[in-house]
Amino acid sequence: MTENIAQPLRPVGMLEKWSTVRHNLSFYINVIITARYTTPTSTPLTKPTLYRALTTLLTTHPHLTTTVLNEHTPHPTFARLPTVDLNDLVTTTRLHVPTTSPAAELAELDSILSSQHNTKFHNLGRLPLWRLVLITPHTPDSAGRGVDLAFIYHHALGDGATGLAFHRALLRALNSPSPHGEGEEEVDSVVVPPELPLPPPLEGLVSLSTSMSRMWSLLWSLKSAVVVAAGHWSGAPIQIPLKNVIRTVVFPAGVVAGVVGACRREGTTVTALLQAVLARAFFGVLEEGGEGWQTLSTTAAIDMRRFIPGAGEDTMGVLVCSVPVVHEREATADVWAVAKRCGAVLRRAVEAGTKDTDTGLLKYLSDYEKYFLGKLGTRREHSIEVSNLGVLKNTSEEQGGWGISRAIFSQSASVTGCAVEFSVVSVAGGEMCVCVCVQEGIIEEGVLAGAVRAFEAALVELAGVSE
Repeated sequence: MTENIAQPLRPVGMLEKWSTVRHNLSFYINVIITARYTTPTSTPLTKPTLYRALTTLLTTHPHLTTTVLNEHTPHPTFARLPTVDLNDLVTTTRLHVPTTSPAAELAELDSILSSQHNTKFHNLGRLPLWRLVLITPHTPDSAGRGVDLAFIYHHALGDGATGLAFHRALLRALNSPSPHGEGEEEVDSVVVPPELPLPPPLEGLVSLSTSMSRMWSLLWSLKSAVVVAAGHWSGAPIQIPLKNVIRTVVFPAGVVAGVVGACRREGTTVTALLQAVLARAFFGVLEEGGEGWQTLSTTAAIDMRRFIPGAGEDTMGVLVCSVPVVHEREATADVWAVAKRCGAVLRRAVEAGTKDTDTGLLKYLSDYEKYFLGKLGTRREHSIEVSNLGVLKNTSEEQGGWGISRAIFSQSASVTGCAVEFSVVSVAGGEMCVCVCVQEGIIEEGVLAGAVRAFEAALVELAGVSE
């Protein structure tokens, strides 16, 4: 066994441990934010240019030079690496499909991302908790299409917003003058991290208090199998192995603007509308007969940075909680009424602040591994996860520099989590990408495909535009 060479920093926190245990068990693999980098002059993103920018990030963000020790034990620890070799982390792949076939090109990109979502992090203790794939187009970039950069990272390193923070920081670094000039000379791939402190976990930044009523109502779900009503749809029972399959749906800027405008007129949010539309779409393809599916549930992630003093959009870490909503079949016909109800649930959760969150309940869970393994063979509690990162705003190509024209947020399926995940992100004034991720064997292909088609058609209709 190779001796660890990293310097221990602090124990892994509650929510971070939720991901180290799942990664070790292969119950959840990673998160990916893929951004398309462009310049008005179609300048290629060369290795020296990329490495200079990454060096800036690694010397300013301690999360990027952190690894985890003893992930397989009850007491994993974060540690700082003495050096990081970018050659160990950055790979390049070229698409085989011509740029003139956007749908086929997107399908190939989905295949690449699916493969990455099925690839765990190895050499923990010697490598950091992330890697980067530079995906170049098959055809020359004469039209300024740009290149895709997939930032793949361990969920214990950060949540979805952390991936956006990475790309914003990388964009700033690419557009900042290098003190050594912008020549194509060889750049040292080895970075020596400064001794920056790793910020505390969420529970060290805010109080995650739990009321007695909340504790007793939900504590049972952490200690034993949840009893799921017979008519509640949540996919197939919890099972292994985990094989991730993803598909990205891209909504053009006109549809996005129409959806945002409609939500404003109706007094609700895009996240709430997505939950409502998805509930109706799945009920539309799930038969009432047979199993008699009469209810399903959606969950939505809430960013906790708003409650952390000094935190902002560039703060890295796992700083989230989630809120569920149960939907009855008959009630989903009026999509705006459902959206407003979902919005009210999310609003009440935000108003409650850091009190009574599902994340706060983790302090009562003593054995994470036993909890996860005990779920195998049981029915899952929730049906559909909606995780909306909102809008990536820092995307302008300033003074002929780099910009981001598209972003895709994708994540591993969770063996014990929802049956399907819809991960959403938009760029300012541009497209919205919805990535559908599912564990193979959990949802019938016809059901999932039909629901996704209905979801896509419904959003276009609600936007009031024709494609």
